[in-house]
Amino acid sequence: MLTNGRNTSIFLLLSVFILAAVSASYLPALSGPWLFDDTPNLLENRALKEFHWTRFDDLRDVAVSGRAGPLGRPISLLSFLGQRYQDQILSSYAVKAVNLGIHFLIAIILGYLALKIFAAWGFSERQAKVAALLTAALWCAAPLHVSTVMYAVQRMSQLSALWVLLGLAVYVRCRERWVEQMPGLEHVLAMLLWLMLCLVLGLYSKENAVMLLPLLVLLEVSVFGCVVAGSQRRGLQRVGVGAACLCLMAPWILYFLEPAWLTESYARRNFSLEDRVAVQVPLLWKYLQWTLLPDLRSLVFLQDGQWTLLENSWGPLIAAAAWLLAMTLAIALRSRELIFALSFFLLAHSIESTVLALEVSYEHRNYLPSAGLLLGFVAVAFSLGKRFERERLTLAIMVLLLGLSLVTLTLRSQIWSSSESIYEHAYRYSPESPRSKFLYAAALLDTSSVDDSGTDAVLLKQARLVEARERLKELAQADVPDIAALALLMRIDSSIFPQLAGREPWAKLMIRALAMTQLQAEDYAALSFLTDCLLDGSCTMSADERASLLDSFHKDTGKPAFMAGLRARLTGGGPEYVQGIYEKLAEGEAPAPIVYARLIEIYSEAGERGKSIDAMRQLLSIDERRTFLKPMIRAIE
Repeated sequence: MLTNGRNTSIFLLLSVFILAAVSASYLPALSGPWLFDDTPNLLENRALKEFHWTRFDDLRDVAVSGRAGPLGRPISLLSFLGQRYQDQILSSYAVKAVNLGIHFLIAIILGYLALKIFAAWGFSERQAKVAALLTAALWCAAPLHVSTVMYAVQRMSQLSALWVLLGLAVYVRCRERWVEQMPGLEHVLAMLLWLMLCLVLGLYSKENAVMLLPLLVLLEVSVFGCVVAGSQRRGLQRVGVGAACLCLMAPWILYFLEPAWLTESYARRNFSLEDRVAVQVPLLWKYLQWTLLPDLRSLVFLQDGQWTLLENSWGPLIAAAAWLLAMTLAIALRSRELIFALSFFLLAHSIESTVLALEVSYEHRNYLPSAGLLLGFVAVAFSLGKRFERERLTLAIMVLLLGLSLVTLTLRSQIWSSSESIYEHAYRYSPESPRSKFLYAAALLDTSSVDDSGTDAVLLKQARLVEARERLKELAQADVPDIAALALLMRIDSSIFPQLAGREPWAKLMIRALAMTQLQAEDYAALSFLTDCLLDGSCTMSADERASLLDSFHKDTGKPAFMAGLRARLTGGGPEYVQGIYEKLAEGEAPAPIVYARLIEIYSEAGERGKSIDAMRQLLSIDERRTFLKPMIRAIE
């Protein structure tokens, strides 16, 4: 009894030490910058800015203010309340500190889940505790997760993973009792209610929490073997294996049954369904390597350069064959630990890394899959160590991997302490990524980090500006000119290097790029920047070039209201002109809710109450999530 208490104290002390070591490693990144999706989802979220604890309606406004995902992710958005300065601005440090706290909470849940699974697999009590501690530590210290934990808006991925793992832990906690005894109906219902709660909270954090369902099936089949009250239910086992295989194949079944729906979802992407599916197969092997053997050079924030995996036409086929071989080998060896690791990893990736029209690659997609992969990997390592009587060597290797992870985590956290270091690292080790090149150039344009007291300060600033222009020029002169780079080059040549104004055909290249490019989110931002630049005189353009630019704004895009607003601003049309543009958009087929939201504001300002009410009715009929309640409230007031 005394020995057990002492062992427990030792494990608690080791756990605290590991959490302290990980905290120290993450410390530099806590002062890091806001990034991409932080701006539209958090910094420009009016409901978050205007929230006040004394107004209950403000909670509802924050909950429905999300535009990410089909469900809006209200749980994630509500979690950002309480992390603001007194002037209602979100604190980057506070948000990232809370993210780190959530990361630790998930690691604790993972450790508990691993402990129960290892015990079910026949590990001794001491071995199960050591293996569970190492599983949680390796996952918590994984350098791969810096871009999730320190990317504020990716709290959505964190909370989704938290509820999924909590649901799995609840299931294991209940299920271990039923291996030897038949459960009562009240116990089954209680478990189902807890699982339903975890599923709902997970779905409203991020939609990929639906993976809780197939992962529960995987747990049942690979951990408990469908044994209830001392006997194996073979029928249940067959159903479980079939359900797991069906979940794994679901995206591909969807592809063959509803190809039109999937094809339409790619209409606004600059890549095809076939290309995305092909690149994901070898990319999954990269994800596995980043998790188990992280290399700081390959862990870059922007992963759009992964399209180079398709340069070898045989690459996807070889990668697919390798996955099939790995699963076949695991089944042939009857290694439930390896089967669990590979199946968990592939199942957890089956939404974001298959047929859906999402960006090619992001590191945060590995946040949940890596948990099951590391759990299975540690179990395989300890099983091999026991079989060959090399348990101490296995433990030493695991501890060495943990130490290397902590060192790499510290180095990566240093990189994530500023936007310039993030983008410089991405450009250096992923030069084929257009986004890395552009953002590194944009960071170089900010010369505020240069010490003005230095003797070479002026030359250093000039060198940064020249370097930035060269990187942008490479993007502008590509086969498909980069719209964001062109907009920034117009500003640079007009304001920073006026002697170069008009020498390069940036305007013509911009018009050409608009004609041949399927506009993406960054392109719309660049066009908004260019419009501001032209209006304040920071960019120059001839009358003919401006007319051609306006004509190109009539292009059929996914954001007609946005493009109409840019046209109205550039033409300098009065309120009647702007109103006419939005009324024409409202007459089109399936107008976006923002069109009616803008009309409500226009009619209210013009005192046309009847038209404003009509626009409200139209908005309410199509804005099911009530995202645009604010314009109606302001109009009524």
